[in-house]
Amino acid sequence: MTFATISRGTEVFWPAGRYAARAGVCCTAMLALLPVTVTTSPAQTRSQDWVVRGEAIVACPCKTPCPCRSNAPPSQPHCENLSYVHIVEGRYGAVKLDGLKYLWAADECVGRNHSLKPTALYFPLEASTAQTGAVEQIMNGGTCAGHASPTMHSKRVRLVAGASGPNYFARVGSTIRLDVNIAPGPIPMEPLPALDLWGNTVSYARNLTAMIDDAAAGLRWDFSGLQSNYRSFEARQRFVTDGTLLALYRDDTGRFNEMHRSLIHELHLEIPLGREDFQNMLGQLRASASAETKALQEDAHGSIGGLVRDEQGKPRSGARVHIRPLQPGFEQICVTNPSGRFFVAHVPTGTYELCAGTWDGKTAAQGCTRTSIKSGEVLTSDLRLKAVRNEH
Repeated sequence: MTFATISRGTEVFWPAGRYAARAGVCCTAMLALLPVTVTTSPAQTRSQDWVVRGEAIVACPCKTPCPCRSNAPPSQPHCENLSYVHIVEGRYGAVKLDGLKYLWAADECVGRNHSLKPTALYFPLEASTAQTGAVEQIMNGGTCAGHASPTMHSKRVRLVAGASGPNYFARVGSTIRLDVNIAPGPIPMEPLPALDLWGNTVSYARNLTAMIDDAAAGLRWDFSGLQSNYRSFEARQRFVTDGTLLALYRDDTGRFNEMHRSLIHELHLEIPLGREDFQNMLGQLRASASAETKALQEDAHGSIGGLVRDEQGKPRSGARVHIRPLQPGFEQICVTNPSGRFFVAHVPTGTYELCAGTWDGKTAAQGCTRTSIKSGEVLTSDLRLKAVRNEH
């Protein structure tokens, strides 16, 4: 990722394209680091409508920031991912996905001559056949660099996964171990523009452990201490059919292309950091890890989401929503999606200040409220922006 191509105050203001006009065009995409071809054809639009609100973590052997997220080839001649997804609320057609957690592991698309191994999905024992099938339909796609997509194998396992504060964990016996800290230092991790299935931003995290040894699936690696990223999301099928996902326009040219830069500008996704602040934020990932929790037990937490409107009452995409604890804890930041909605999946119980803000280079706008999170609660809190400063 080239910082200068996506930070505010640089040349990011490309002419906005008519994304829906891409209907019928096959765009090779890497969605959530999975090889997927998206075709906005009539057949696709007749598929089951879906919406999911939750969080996800991806760990892979790339450098940080991950070049795959900004339209570049991976750092290594190979690319594998180990990922954790938690759907707090969701549906695929009439199939409810509330509370579903799962892991996936895959050998990724790297080039025309790259032999892909099957994608393996690991669901908890209590997951229904309808739920596993729904997830496969959301995640599955057509081709990768001219080849058919790899077989997607699903299995039910004794999955232990969750989070205690900023420390996330996932275990499948001795086969899979994943440990990631999403708040590795005092500087909150800003969401950055990225190619992803669940949205258009990811936040980088500290990868403590990322290993798999599944001989039956042909998947074996240990990328502990390397790249990992996190996102909390509200995603909809409509973002694919409307063409408002950066991942739809992947072409591996090495940096964000014109369509990416147009979307980044139109959806207000530029990074609100100077170069030094940006480097200091990422520097927290390289610092030696402090003592992390070893207990595989979730804390008491809830979730919060809502709609951010501008001064005219219209939904505002790209607003940065900060949720700051009024007691000891860690701050989280998310970005509103193309519909102006946000979702923070894991918020430890307590009282928080919730603030949404925007900045267009001349005018800042902000809207704040105070709220309390109870265990197991999925809270809705909408915010309205008001201008707070003008600069000429």
